Amino acid sequence: MRRRLALVPALLAAACNQVFGLDPTTLRDAGPAIDADPTCATAPGGEPDEDRDGVRDACDPCPQLDEGGDGGGDQDGDGVADACDPRAGAPDQLRAFFGFADLERPGELTYRVDALSPGTDWVVADGDLRIDNLAVDSDALAELQVGRKTVTIDTIYRLEIAPSPKQGIGVWASIDPTSPDRERPRGMVLIVNTLSDVNVDPTLVMSDWVTPLALTQPMATGAFAIGARVRLVLRCEDEPAPRCLGVAHDLIADQKYGLDTSTQAAVPTLRAGAVGLRAFAVPAVFEYLAVYVDP
Repeated sequence: MRRRLALVPALLAAACNQVFGLDPTTLRDAGPAIDADPTCATAPGGEPDEDRDGVRDACDPCPQLDEGGDGGGDQDGDGVADACDPRAGAPDQLRAFFGFADLERPGELTYRVDALSPGTDWVVADGDLRIDNLAVDSDALAELQVGRKTVTIDTIYRLEIAPSPKQGIGVWASIDPTSPDRERPRGMVLIVNTLSDVNVDPTLVMSDWVTPLALTQPMATGAFAIGARVRLVLRCEDEPAPRCLGVAHDLIADQKYGLDTSTQAAVPTLRAGAVGLRAFAVPAVFEYLAVYVDP
């Protein structure tokens, strides 16, 4: 069932260029605006600024990552900085970026929590998207319509409360809009979970929900423990052949885990649908959501 988003106003800090003594000519990675904001050319600084580099998200070619002082580079000329370009050498567009610092793009995300957790809502607060108090076996989904088969979803999750076994957190791409269960829809999912009845150590799973396609890789315990901070990137492309690649980067341990559907015979079913953030019975915090599509 659909839940209404509970909005908590974020306390915005002083503009980053003021804090660090920067002016518009020395901002870290000022470049082409991602939102066709006419003020970016003259006033690129301000809030919200997810990566704290002095360029507000609407003007930043790589809003989730400070690329350094060289502008980040853009070798394929698609307007997405090399540091965060999901497909170097191929054209991409930043379809949407949510820093969860304010009410950016209101109404685009659809928030769902299943009936097992009555009264529980997603909450935007202090630059994060949060979900808490999910019951056992309860699912929550924040969904964004994209209507493309070639899509990349990028986020960072944190765990601030020690999770118990049989939980999971991840991202969904190529969501089937005709799925009868909207909280657990059909589609490609990349998830870190402890759902095994035998082994509660975290496992990175990429699967075509609900088909036989499933790839797994064991992860270190810290990737799903209190204090965990993990970047998840799921890329699905339709050309030259249907393929999905998933990467989990444990930012605390600086360890990466990757899965690629091209390593097995099963082919992912890619749909012109939606993407989403998923929490399964776990108190999860998402720092941002970046979605890229082909032009």
